[in-house]
Parts: sequence; C-alpha cells; structure tokens
Amino acid sequence: MNKERFGTFIAQRRRELGLTQRDLAQALHLTDKAVSKWERGLSYPDVTLLEPLAAKLELMHWLRRSPANRMSRSPQARDAFSSASSNAVFCSMLSAFSQLA
Repeated sequence: MNKERFGTFIAQRRRELGLTQRDLAQALHLTDKAVSKWERGLSYPDVTLLEPLAAKLELMHWLRRSPANRMSRSPQARDAFSSASSNAVFCSMLSAFSQLA
C-alpha cells in the first residue's frame, strides 16, 4: 500500500465531506498535524483508528462489506485472522481502503 495514495484518498474524502484537518483530528482525538502527516503520505493512522476514521469519513457501509470483515465472521477464519499480527491486519485494512480511491 502506497502511503501517498492512502493520504490522497483521506484528503479527498475529508474535503468531499466539508471537513478540515482540524475537524477530522478532533473527532478522532488527535492533532491536525497527525492528519496532515497521513494526507502527505508521511505516516499511516494507527490500526485502532481505522474504524473510527471510516465512520467519520462515512465509509462504514463499505468497511462492513470488506473481505477482512466478512472473513472475521467465519469461526475458522476468525481464528486465523485473530492470530495474525496487528501489522498484517493494518496492511489488509489499508489495502481495502486504497481500493476505494
């Protein structure tokens, strides 16, 4: 997953909703500098922020349909998914977000 592509998507969606970086940051209990870093492709949000970020960007309907979420509903897949490292989960979620752009 390309950080710049992810950042561009976040910035584009935020603007479509008429939000400032500060608005998004406050909703996620962060600084606007953190959002700026994401949007410039300098860093990714923490994995714990992906669901709240999707909610604020009005993407929860899509996130609920994502392969990672569908997979986590099957007992066998849930066990495999829960044993994956948080980095792998994070990469999976970022990859899914990037497909929206």
